[in-house]
Amino acid sequence: MEPRFVIIGCGKIAHRHAAQVKKIGRLVGVCDPNQDKLAIFSKQYNTTGYSDALNMIENCYATVAIVCSPNYLHIAHIKLALSRNLDVLCEKPLCITTGETDELEEFIKKSGKRLFIVLSARYHEQIINLKNLFRRKEIGRLLSFQLNACWNRNPEYYRESDWKGRQEKDGGILLTQFSHYLDAMIWCLGDLEPIAVKRANFMHQDTISGEDTGVTILTSADGAIGTFHWTVNSAIKNMEISLLVVCEKATLRLGGQYMEQLEYIRMENRNAGWLRINDEAGQPEIPSGSRSHHDLVYTQLNLALQNKSHSLPGLAEGLKSVALIESIYAISQDNISRSGYA
Repeated sequence: MEPRFVIIGCGKIAHRHAAQVKKIGRLVGVCDPNQDKLAIFSKQYNTTGYSDALNMIENCYATVAIVCSPNYLHIAHIKLALSRNLDVLCEKPLCITTGETDELEEFIKKSGKRLFIVLSARYHEQIINLKNLFRRKEIGRLLSFQLNACWNRNPEYYRESDWKGRQEKDGGILLTQFSHYLDAMIWCLGDLEPIAVKRANFMHQDTISGEDTGVTILTSADGAIGTFHWTVNSAIKNMEISLLVVCEKATLRLGGQYMEQLEYIRMENRNAGWLRINDEAGQPEIPSGSRSHHDLVYTQLNLALQNKSHSLPGLAEGLKSVALIESIYAISQDNISRSGYA
C-alpha cells in the first residue's frame, strides 16, 4: 500500500521533505499556524492545509507523520502522531532536553508504531568512510580530535520567527545549527563528555538568549582528548564544519562547509585510495541542496516502511547528541558573557 504522509510545520526544511515524499508516497495534508506560509505550501504541493496538527491528523487518512515543527514542539507532535497510529519521522533535534523523553520509549511500545530521526550527516560519504575505519579497527586507538563549526547566522535569521534564538524554544545554537555534526562525531568516535566549557555572545545580544560562540574540552570513554569550537559569527557565509582526527595509525581531516570532504589523510598501511581527496580539479562542486541527503533519508524510510533492513536512527541514537549538548550547557550554565569579554 502506498504510504500516505502528513507534514507538521511548513518552514524551510518541510519543503525538502515534501519533495521526497512524492517519490515514495502521497502527501495528504500539512499544518502550520502561520496562515500565509500554510497557503503557499499547500498550494505548491497540491495538498490540504490545516491550522493545527490534531485537526489535520483527525481529518486525514495518513500512515506517516513528518515532524518539522519548532524544536520545543517535537515531542508533543511525536506523541500525538504515535497516539493516532502513525509512524513518525522527526527532524533534528529529537528534543530540547533528554528529560522530555522519559516516557517516550514506553509510549512507542504501547503505540506499536515507529519513530525515526533525521540525522542526515551520517549519509555524507566521507563520514561513512571514517565510521568504517573505526569499525574495522584499521587506524588504531583514538588519541585526539578537534571539531570546528564556523557558520553565519545574521540577526534577520533569528527575527524571522518567534522561536529561533530563544533558548527555551530552540534549545540553543548547538541544537539548531550543529547537532547533525555532533551526532556524526559521536557516531564515529564514540560517546564524549565535556570537562570544561566557555560560552559568549559577541554579536547577537538582541536576537539570541544564549551564546553565539563557544568552546569545550571533551574526553572519550577511552581517554582521548579533544576540543569543539562553534560560532555563528562567520562573516557573510558558512565557512566550515571540520573534524581533525588523530589516531595511532592515521591522521585525517574532514572539512568543507558540511564536513563532507576529505582534506587529507595519512595512514600507516597507505591503502586509503577509496578515501579520495576533494579538490577543485578532481571533484565537481556538490549542489548545496544535496548536502542535506534527504533523498538518502527517504530511501531508508521507504525500506523501513516495507519492514526491510534500514539505517534510520531511532530514539536511542537521536538522544546521544542531545545528551552531549545538554551536558555542555549544564557545565556552562552560569558561565556566559553577554559582551564576550568577561
